Amino acid sequence: MPGKSNDPRTIRLCIFSPENNAWSETFIQNHIARLPFQSTILNGTGLANLSYNNQPILPPTRFNRIRNKLLSGAQRRGHRLEQRALRSFLKRHGIQVVLAEYGHIATIIRPACEELKIPLVVHFHGNDASHRPTLELLQKEYADLFAYASSIVSVSHAMTNRLLRLGAPETRIVYNCYGIDTALFRLSEEKAEPPTFVAVGRFVEKKAPHLSILAFAMAREQQPSIRLIMIGGGPLLEPCRQLVRGLGLEEGIEFAGIKTPAEVSSVISKARAFIQHSVIAADGNAEGTPLSILEAGACGVPVISTRHEGIRDVVMENETGLLVDEFDIKGMAGAMVRLAADPGEACRMGRAARERIETHYTLDQHIGTLTKVILDAYRSAPDCP
Repeated sequence: MPGKSNDPRTIRLCIFSPENNAWSETFIQNHIARLPFQSTILNGTGLANLSYNNQPILPPTRFNRIRNKLLSGAQRRGHRLEQRALRSFLKRHGIQVVLAEYGHIATIIRPACEELKIPLVVHFHGNDASHRPTLELLQKEYADLFAYASSIVSVSHAMTNRLLRLGAPETRIVYNCYGIDTALFRLSEEKAEPPTFVAVGRFVEKKAPHLSILAFAMAREQQPSIRLIMIGGGPLLEPCRQLVRGLGLEEGIEFAGIKTPAEVSSVISKARAFIQHSVIAADGNAEGTPLSILEAGACGVPVISTRHEGIRDVVMENETGLLVDEFDIKGMAGAMVRLAADPGEACRMGRAARERIETHYTLDQHIGTLTKVILDAYRSAPDCP
């Protein structure tokens, strides 16, 4: 469209993210750091707690008045006041495009974008396309969101199918898996002996760390020297510690806590293989594409995981890793025994994994596609300045 810039550096983008620098959301941090727009960042999980530079966009005194109105039953008026504060913020900062991280966050800000005619790009990540209580609660809001959004970004082919079933228009869905900065995840020839396996991620139901532990315990019966390092934190951490104690595996399993990306890279690169037993949780919650799976491949380490969501897109069975069905603990144990006993096969798969990441899943590719999506949304909006 004539008169509109093709230079993303001149376009004012607002990125909405639930949290500020959440350790488990490196993918959002990459968007904030790498997208080439004039970016303004808003954090929050609801209209009443949106903040900019750690300051609420709704003044605390006004928030208290709104809260009192909500408690007295005037919910609709409180909602209007919050939307007015959001619209005022977007206008004051001259926002020309909005990128919403997570679908449920997008539903919060869609009315303000629609009223101001600001194009909205929605980036789904996982639970926002699968968690049944959320989908049931926001059924109408998602329908309105899909009708307005300029583009809907999906990180796996399984997620794309979920979004289609939810009613998202196929023509507006863009598949764009996460990418890895391969310079930060370098190949290492040094491998720990005895064979060490590594798991990285939140201790939550869909990542099923307890099932990884049970598979490791079964594998250790055949390979007594193997070790497991588990990196991360979350609500299932203490139950997993108790499980390890109950199995008598304290000497075989180390809980390493939360680590920086550089520290994670260092640990993974020395591993025989990366393991993660992802499953669909009881409430439907599922992965998008786990970033740690990509990071393992970037380190030249094969992956042992499940045929779950985006993992099937990234891991080539018997080429870059080994996959089993969800809840197949015995199968995962067998895969661990196989690679523990054959370091040559593990190295071959690891090299192939690194090559696949370099070819298909770099951070430059991911950011390049997302940049184009946002730029296209800006240029296709008729009333965008």
